[in-house]
Amino acid sequence: MRGIERELKLMIDAAGYRRLASWAQAAGAPLAPVTQRNVYFDTPSGALRAGGMMLRVRSRGGAHEATLKVRRAMDDGAMVAEEITAPLASGALQGAVGTAPWRALVAAVGAEAASALEVQGELVTHRAEVETPHGLRLEVDHSEYAGQEDWEVECEVEDLEAARAALLPWLASLGVAATPSQVTKVGRLFGALRG
Repeated sequence: MRGIERELKLMIDAAGYRRLASWAQAAGAPLAPVTQRNVYFDTPSGALRAGGMMLRVRSRGGAHEATLKVRRAMDDGAMVAEEITAPLASGALQGAVGTAPWRALVAAVGAEAASALEVQGELVTHRAEVETPHGLRLEVDHSEYAGQEDWEVECEVEDLEAARAALLPWLASLGVAATPSQVTKVGRLFGALRG
């Protein structure tokens, strides 16, 4: 699957997560997190990161997929990226060879860089979905990586500014302090690993 992803990403804290969970419970749609394991790949020299790319293999509920994202823009929590995703028979990188993300990666960075890929890090996300009163579908993430954890709300929409205008006041009304993400999950992971 290939497409353009437009997401509003907002960082919250543990207390904000609990407030959002309380609201969801009271609304009759309690948060029901599903755990997903994300393994990220790059070359030893960081060629993908330098090119604004991310390659991961995600495992969730026994299913695996490879995803390549090529970031087009990230500003004040709004991210636009080209995303190519393909299912895998297994969670191993070897299963990604030949998939659409792999072919796109080879085209973008060249066969030599693609052949030098290795695991760079792992991030586990406990993701729940909830719908706001405005009809916005939120992914509420609690991520664990490199001995750290954080909480983030993501909203994939066409109109990022309209989502921001609706979402920020609503979260504030729940007592959830939300700030625009300045760094992606993989960026936070790699920052923690470089530490």
